[in-house]
Amino acid sequence: MGDRSFKVVLIVILVLSAVWLTLTYTKNVYYVPSRSMEPTLMPGDLIIIRQVSPERLAEEFKSGEEKPIIVFNSPYGLIVHRIYHVVYDSEGRLLGFRTKGDNNPGPDVYLVKPWDVKGEVAFRIPLLGTVVMFSKSRIGFTVIGIVLMILIVLNVVELTVWVRRRKD
Repeated sequence: MGDRSFKVVLIVILVLSAVWLTLTYTKNVYYVPSRSMEPTLMPGDLIIIRQVSPERLAEEFKSGEEKPIIVFNSPYGLIVHRIYHVVYDSEGRLLGFRTKGDNNPGPDVYLVKPWDVKGEVAFRIPLLGTVVMFSKSRIGFTVIGIVLMILIVLNVVELTVWVRRRKD
């Protein structure tokens, strides 16, 4: 019994660590934090982001029926919205993008500059981002910390009992 519960705790710690490291140190994984992109993207979806040039996004916008969904820095933080309009200056240089959430009544008021684009949404994994959203909240961080501490303490107690039995 002790060996199995130790393995479970170890696996839980490794999985949580892998998720945390992936989200902390990669720029290609994000989660959908709001309902602004429903029904295309749902809150809690984990999304994989493909690096793409702003010029390529402008080309995709012109050529495709399905307009690109991008992740970008905004005055309000990191946002996931669809390109609504491409803005050029009088000489044809790309100035940026107007964006809109699929579930929003109108486009965003700010212009997304090319250097603010983090990438294009390549695909989504439904609901997996919910774990990330929960773990990033104060309550989630506390609950996960308490559960891990309880599991570690239980394993230490179990290991101590096992060592004492081996000595006898």
